[in-house]
Amino acid sequence: MRGLQDCVVACQAENDVPHGYCRDWITTEVRGTFPQLSMEIRSERCNHCDKPPCVSCCPTGASHVEALGHTVQVTANKCIGCKACIAACPTTRATCTRRATSTSAPSACTA
Repeated sequence: MRGLQDCVVACQAENDVPHGYCRDWITTEVRGTFPQLSMEIRSERCNHCDKPPCVSCCPTGASHVEALGHTVQVTANKCIGCKACIAACPTTRATCTRRATSTSAPSACTA
């Protein structure tokens, strides 16, 4: 099972995500009873909700849905670091970066 966290670590490094936070994560689900077991390992990330609560709660409009691709994004220079988006995120994957001066929605990484 080595290497499963590589995409998580790469995303943290690429997007300057603070230690203890992540934009994507690995979920492992085991089903059945011994000896009939099955395991699913999958990478999960922001769901880019149809009506994202992290966007509707943003007081400055920094959190928004991009027209191209309909992904949740954050405009850093509009973000005041209030962290309302973090509190509203149903998957708790929004993170606060740049010393709490801006937030960051998970990107639409398809890797």
